[in-house]
Amino acid sequence: MKNNTKIKEFNKRLEKLLNNYKDHDPECKNYLSNKKFFNNFFLDHKNNKNPKIYLGKMGKIKLPFYRMGEITSYELLGIDEIIIFCFYLKMSNFFSKASDLGANIGLHSIILDKMKYKIKSFEPDKDHLIQFQKNLLINKSANIKIFNKAVDINIGKVEFTKIINNTTSSFIKNSKKEYYGPTKKYLVKTYPFNKILKWSNILKIDVEGMEGELIQSTQNNDWLNKIAILEIGNKKNAESIFRHSKKIKLNIFCQKNGWSKANKIKDMPSSYKHGSAILTTYDKNPWLY
Repeated sequence: MKNNTKIKEFNKRLEKLLNNYKDHDPECKNYLSNKKFFNNFFLDHKNNKNPKIYLGKMGKIKLPFYRMGEITSYELLGIDEIIIFCFYLKMSNFFSKASDLGANIGLHSIILDKMKYKIKSFEPDKDHLIQFQKNLLINKSANIKIFNKAVDINIGKVEFTKIINNTTSSFIKNSKKEYYGPTKKYLVKTYPFNKILKWSNILKIDVEGMEGELIQSTQNNDWLNKIAILEIGNKKNAESIFRHSKKIKLNIFCQKNGWSKANKIKDMPSSYKHGSAILTTYDKNPWLY
């Protein structure tokens, strides 16, 4: 059990992250301070000592330590993830249906469930899915519907490349040109993005290089009353998403710029190191809600 001093400091920092969105910029002083604090705060989990995760006003969950090659569940508890959790909390005052694309072992979905969203979760990796289902049970999550499918433009089957040393980086089709280490390839079923977008209010998109193709398949009216938060993994996807968003009048707000609106391509994130982007037809920065 963490001592009261650490809990109080956690709550203080979480409140600031909720209300001072400029501190989310990966290069600002407060971001770096928060990164160090949260890395230390979750060390018990890294050392496989305690599956209980304290998240302040976002609730408490259980997350057994789990290896995904050289990456572990500890890496799922970094500062950028905490910022996304804060985003879910902000949006829970306005929206009720969320989709988790690239659900992994279910951390985001379980937190969304704690916030009373109804959730649809999509994860093609069978091993991740088994752990997801275990995590679902021990957290008594009641509002999550899981799909053992990859997200694509169409219904069908596609090749899934599982990267053995880092299964969080596995991908479908040819969405990644560079990857390292041994792989395993097999076919997985797909679920159409337009159907997910139609149902959802909030979307978390972490699809390992497919984000550009998915966004380019949409039109302005598809995004009515929708907000997506996503990782953009490379310059090609950053450029294609920027150009298409400009074409269909979809606004992009970027973490790397303190959640300012992207007015030119260089404003766009092109790596996980740059944090997330938010896509929406709303003119107002969602962090101001």
